[in-house]
Amino acid sequence: MNTYRQPFIGEYRITQYYGETLTSPFHTGIDYACPLGTPILASGDGVIRFNGMDTTGYGNCVIIEHDMSHATLYAHLNTTAFYTPGTKVKQGDVIGWSGTTGYSTGPHLHFEARKQWNDYRSHFNPLDLPLMSVDDSINPVINQPGNELTSDLTPGPVIVIAPDGVFAHNGDFTAKRAIPFGTKLTFTGNTIEKDGLTFCECAVWIAANDGSTQILRSDS
Repeated sequence: MNTYRQPFIGEYRITQYYGETLTSPFHTGIDYACPLGTPILASGDGVIRFNGMDTTGYGNCVIIEHDMSHATLYAHLNTTAFYTPGTKVKQGDVIGWSGTTGYSTGPHLHFEARKQWNDYRSHFNPLDLPLMSVDDSINPVINQPGNELTSDLTPGPVIVIAPDGVFAHNGDFTAKRAIPFGTKLTFTGNTIEKDGLTFCECAVWIAANDGSTQILRSDS
């Protein structure tokens, strides 16, 4: 099963959610206020099924099929990367650059999820893309002697600095989701030891480092 990440690095305001009626009877995706030329990334591993100018309003767009029941669409791009249909892409690959082509009133990214890549009626809320189940064998020890964080992190603002992003885990480590490079979080001071790593609580749980690459640091 694929895990999914947001299709860009950084944080951009959502200007229209799935199902809203600001610009259509039913908005079929999520609009992000990405400035013109923002690199747009593949949300998950998959195969390019469409790359070019759509005539129904999406403008320059890319559609990636991830498996038999999940596909993602990236619309209103200024330009797309040179991927021909059938090309495999990895999560995080640049597939285009944001723009305002098609039916658009300004630069943004329309991000859409579908059950079938070639059926526009099969859309669903991108926020419902599945999370990967992970090992939940954990015995958390929170703020106990000997469990001090070994890095220079202190409670407060932290930032993800791993170039490929990181995975954030839920409270019982049964699910995770991708968090991209540059994301700002708030470290509570609580830590968990798991698999030889120190995980920090930032609403979700993220490892302070993976043994070779630091993935969190204080945002100061």
